[in-house]
Amino acid sequence: MSTLLLYLALTLRLVTVPAYCPKECCCGRWADGLFASNQGAQGRAVASSTYPFGTRMFIPGYGEVEVKDRGPNVVEVFFESHQDALEWGVKQLVVRIDYAGRTKIKRAG
Repeated sequence: MSTLLLYLALTLRLVTVPAYCPKECCCGRWADGLFASNQGAQGRAVASSTYPFGTRMFIPGYGEVEVKDRGPNVVEVFFESHQDALEWGVKQLVVRIDYAGRTKIKRAG
C-alpha cells in the first residue's frame, strides 16, 4: 500500500456525528460552562470518547476543529445554542482526523 493510501486509511473515518450545547438539556450535571479540557465552553469544538484533547479534525459542514471535550460518542460537535444543535441533529459523515495537529492542553489542578 502506498504511503498516501495508508495516510488516508488512518485519517478518514465514517462516524455518526451528533450535536450538543452547553446547557443542562444536553450536558446534564456537567453543564458548568467548561469543556472537560477546562477551557470555556464557547466557539467550535468537538467532544470525543476516543481521541485525545488537541486532536484536530475536519468535519464537513462544521469545519476545522479541535477536541476539547469528552462525550459518549466518537465525535460530537458543539454549538453554543441548543436550537443550532437541534438543527444539526445527527449526521453520518466522513471525518478527517489530523493526528499530527494534536497539541497538549494542560488540565487545571
